[in-house]
Amino acid sequence: QTSEPLQTSESACESRSVDEEDDDMRGRIPKFGDEVLVTLKAKAQDGSVIDDRPPMEYQVGSNDLGPISRECEKLVLGMNVGDEATVDIGGPAHDGATLTLTLDKVYHTQDVSFAKDMAIVKKRLRAGKGCDKPTDMAKVTVLVDDATDGFSQLAGFEKAVLDFTLGNAEVCDALEFATKELRKGERAMLKIATPALAVEPRLGLVNLCAERVVFYVELVDFDNAVDSQFPSSEDLLAFALSRKDSATVLFKKGRLQLALQRYADIVGLLNLKYDSDTTAKELKNVCRLNKATCLVKLNKFACAKEDCDLVLHEEPENMKALYRRAQAELGLESFADCIRDCKNVIRLDANNKEARALLKKAQESHQKSKSLFG
Repeated sequence: QTSEPLQTSESACESRSVDEEDDDMRGRIPKFGDEVLVTLKAKAQDGSVIDDRPPMEYQVGSNDLGPISRECEKLVLGMNVGDEATVDIGGPAHDGATLTLTLDKVYHTQDVSFAKDMAIVKKRLRAGKGCDKPTDMAKVTVLVDDATDGFSQLAGFEKAVLDFTLGNAEVCDALEFATKELRKGERAMLKIATPALAVEPRLGLVNLCAERVVFYVELVDFDNAVDSQFPSSEDLLAFALSRKDSATVLFKKGRLQLALQRYADIVGLLNLKYDSDTTAKELKNVCRLNKATCLVKLNKFACAKEDCDLVLHEEPENMKALYRRAQAELGLESFADCIRDCKNVIRLDANNKEARALLKKAQESHQKSKSLFG
């Protein structure tokens, strides 16, 4: 059995320029939460300039511009890039004064964290070329030329050009996740809400005390070395197995989110290529259970339960799936369901100490909840 090639619009991508990609944002009216670049000029009634500010960044809906934030918000929400609008400032201190606002740019922002919890947000400062982005196992070169706490450069930071293989945990999580969403030549700001995701010895960042971290990065080059058109199912399965082993190493190192992404990528690849292959189905279920293990450790109990449900739909007596789902149900405080799954594990393996311990915990919690809520 051979795989079908991935369908891409390569000709359109190849002819796409940096300016054309920036045009995507020029035609979009800002909405609440967008980051924009604006120029402000205030004039008195006689036409003299009161205040003429250089272009400044502003998040629509915030109070970043002080007393005039609300007036600016009303203007920006109806403007396209390049538009200019004027409004009366009003008030006794500004009798007859007007404020002119020019919308210079709407920034493209994207939540690039795996959990989509805004832990890593990419803000595009300069568009890249083409449509292609690095994929798993790509050889990439990334320039990190600044790292701040949002105001000043982080102590110990050293500007560096980093060469690494994407997906092998050779750099910090923030760079791993963000690089997958960069195009060649793209320059971006990464706003990292969880500093632990930005610890990177190659940048001189080992002990981070900042509440948040901001990276300025550029994808210099990349090579998607792995061919997505596998000649046979055996080749694809061999690749999937090697990536599963890589994910297991990441899990053991405590790189849970990266491991989670690896397992998810494998499941997605096998769903796309060989959904009907028995061996592929078995590997998918192994990866789903490994995903569930990561998710439980990350307290993402609902998502963990979903993966277990998928496995149990195909293998109703899979003990690992039953036990992992019971863990997720305990986290969700679905004590009756947890007790049921623990009993099913014990029915299949009477000597399972982990299931017995979890059963006892669930029964105690269930009893406490009954006493509290009658």
